[in-house]
Amino acid sequence: MNTMYTAVTRRGREIGVLRVLGFSRGDILSSFVIESIILGLAGGVAGVVLATVVAWATGLTSRTMSVGADVFFRTVQPPVRSRLAS
Repeated sequence: MNTMYTAVTRRGREIGVLRVLGFSRGDILSSFVIESIILGLAGGVAGVVLATVVAWATGLTSRTMSVGADVFFRTVQPPVRSRLAS
């Protein structure tokens, strides 16, 4: 939201030119919303692709990244008695 707010405030002249050319406020607003959606989707896709490449390059699989019985396994054992105590 902050990024798009900054983009709108920095493009005041462009918005003014669009208004002079006859675009309505709704048209300009929808263009900024569509732009933010496209940028968000592109960033999300790039993030997923980059994460997949890094996971493949480092050898991570879904089994090594899972947090469950395969990774953390604890067995209960009787307490160990010290030889010094006897």
